[in-house]
Amino acid sequence: MQSLGLTEVGGGYLFLAMAVGIAIGAVLAGQISKDKVEPGLSCITGFFVALLFTALYLFSWSLIATLCILTLLGMFGGAFLIPFDSFIQLNSPHERRGQVIAANNFFSFIGVLFAAIALYLFSEKWGFSASSGFFIMGIIMLVVNIGLTGRLSTFFFPFFVKRILKRFRAPVHKAPLPSQTTILLLESNSWLDAILLFAFFPNLKILVPGILLRNFPWVNGFIDSIQLAPQNVSTLKGENKLFSRIEKLQAKGNTVCVFVHKNNESSLIDAYKKALKTSAFPVAFVHGKKEKIEMKFLGKRWTKKQITFQFEQEHSKE
Repeated sequence: MQSLGLTEVGGGYLFLAMAVGIAIGAVLAGQISKDKVEPGLSCITGFFVALLFTALYLFSWSLIATLCILTLLGMFGGAFLIPFDSFIQLNSPHERRGQVIAANNFFSFIGVLFAAIALYLFSEKWGFSASSGFFIMGIIMLVVNIGLTGRLSTFFFPFFVKRILKRFRAPVHKAPLPSQTTILLLESNSWLDAILLFAFFPNLKILVPGILLRNFPWVNGFIDSIQLAPQNVSTLKGENKLFSRIEKLQAKGNTVCVFVHKNNESSLIDAYKKALKTSAFPVAFVHGKKEKIEMKFLGKRWTKKQITFQFEQEHSKE
């Protein structure tokens, strides 16, 4: 415990640093989210929490660094918790809201109990130092947050695109956006083009056919917004599987985008185009044009990358 400076300043100062950080993080979470609950913010801040746990291990020799890291840990921890608490309160059934919040608090304190048990095991039974314990917690937090982000990708991707990614590559679109029942067909050699569509369609579901990711079938359960489509649509059976999947997703209010990577076999791409063109679904072919936009700021010129999406509507066929 001496490596974290507890003997020099006392646990009270370290607790105060975290408390101040949590208060700042809670305020920042409210400012960033504004009038909308953003669980995607929690997904991002969770990675910073894992990183800061590791930083406590690396800089445990410095008291000043420890205080700064604990303040940042509290700040990102507060920003991690607030969106989840708000989401639970807003989305729980009105007639059972008290039960849901009580259950949430119950499991929170169960987590505190397990944390105390883990602390005892790390320090007393296994002989880990305090700094090593934080490193282990950082690894656990990283693994848990990766799984959490995958399951909450419906919230993560729109938030990430609108608040972060668009500052580096601004997505714009020409003409009105297709309706929710229209299938989007994007043929591109970049995953970034597919991810940027979340700026226009928050409830987007990306279907990835063929060779890409075929060795990772767990992606259908791991990343909620990205799912594997049938590899073979050249037969009636393959088309039925594809259309059945699309119907189920659209019934839940999702916009479906079939993302065909240009590195796939040309026969696979042609099969998907033919299947979608001859289906009863309205189809819109998505084309993205990348360009650099010159801008002026404080008297200086600088360029910003922009991608303009065009949706070419294809009439449905019975």
